[in-house]
Amino acid sequence: MRAREVFRRRSGIQSVWDFADPDHAGIGTVPYVRTPNLPASVIRVQKNPIAVQDGNFALEEGQCNQNGALTRCPDKPYHPENPTDTGYCGGWHRVLMPAHQSSTFTGESGLALTQFIVEAAAGERIPFQRAGHHGWLPAQQWQQYLEANGPAPDDKERQPSVRQGDRRNMCAALAI
Repeated sequence: MRAREVFRRRSGIQSVWDFADPDHAGIGTVPYVRTPNLPASVIRVQKNPIAVQDGNFALEEGQCNQNGALTRCPDKPYHPENPTDTGYCGGWHRVLMPAHQSSTFTGESGLALTQFIVEAAAGERIPFQRAGHHGWLPAQQWQQYLEANGPAPDDKERQPSVRQGDRRNMCAALAI
């Protein structure tokens, strides 16, 4: 995975890794989406679009207090000795979170894989890597996030692109 991802980046090709296994080692380390683990025969005859279950993020904005949308202050470091300490600063934050966990999620059918591919190819959805997350976000929301939190770190500062994993894990890469 690492070699293929590096090759594509150098060639100016944007990859989207599609994982079926929610515990795959590549989740969160490369630009990815997660779709249901369906056999090809079901995919061919399925009338409903294939849903993107993970890797799709949304920008969440909220006031940092007990009644706000945020569960903890993103600027306050996590303390392993006191894991239930949430701590709030009273300010406003823009944070990235999985779309299915955001306050805008309605629980209805979310993003379909075909729609995602079209949006990513058109530049309307862009990959990001920030604060231990690696996924996709609408371009406008990414700009809003950068305005609030500053520019993305250089590639040299990023973590390695892949964790050690079993080569037999099911995944696929799409080049956009």
